[in-house]
Amino acid sequence: MLIRIRKLKEKNIIEGFFTFIRCQIYGYQNYFILASLKNLTKQNEKKFFSFCEQHKNIVYLIKTVGKWDYEISVEVQNQVMFQEVFTELREQFSEIIMNMKSVLVFKDLKYNLYPF
Repeated sequence: MLIRIRKLKEKNIIEGFFTFIRCQIYGYQNYFILASLKNLTKQNEKKFFSFCEQHKNIVYLIKTVGKWDYEISVEVQNQVMFQEVFTELREQFSEIIMNMKSVLVFKDLKYNLYPF
């Protein structure tokens, strides 16, 4: 098996590996925040991105197309901590956040990075 994987890496078919950890197993809850922004300048977007990148409870950030501009995944120990993150985002970026919604994730049923 390892020889096959090494050959696939050499041919650049496999570029890397990642770990998918279910936070519920270690006592955390996962929430998605869907954010719609307004008056977005490059400077504001950079500040928003930097905040999300450095926040210990924000595990990933996706820029989307459609009603919502960003999908933010937050892992916290409880609902109170989630509310703190949600409020912190709303307060720090009140000039650019038009709307935010949150969703509690109970269980990831499928996660496929390469659907082809």
